[in-house]
Amino acid sequence: MRHAYLLGFLAAVASFAGLPAAKAVDLFGTTLFGDSSAVPPGALPYSVALHVEAADDASLKDLISGVSHLMTEQVHGASDAYTLAARARGDVSQIQAALYSEGYYAGEIDIRIAGQKLDAFDPSAAPSGSETGIEVAVRV
Repeated sequence: MRHAYLLGFLAAVASFAGLPAAKAVDLFGTTLFGDSSAVPPGALPYSVALHVEAADDASLKDLISGVSHLMTEQVHGASDAYTLAARARGDVSQIQAALYSEGYYAGEIDIRIAGQKLDAFDPSAAPSGSETGIEVAVRV
């Protein structure tokens, strides 16, 4: 009977032998160990610069940062340039709603990826493999 338990234990250990080591463990939004700020391998890194041209831009900037998927997900990177463009397109309506909630009904949103306007951005021609990532500018 003891041999059966030992054999089961060895089989369980062998099944985990080929798995890569965990670089960070996240439990309910809290990092237990490792660096959670690093972009995962294979992801496209990008950085977001937010420019708000309103009089009380500090609170508005915080609000926009909270609703923007580009900003909240930049620590994880994007799977590819198409995902990055989709996040930017989704952010337009999210930021517009945030502006409306604060009484800014004529707010203009300009998002540029790698220096190109969002509507003119071609994800298939986007630079990839750069360690610094793609620059994204959000101007409100």
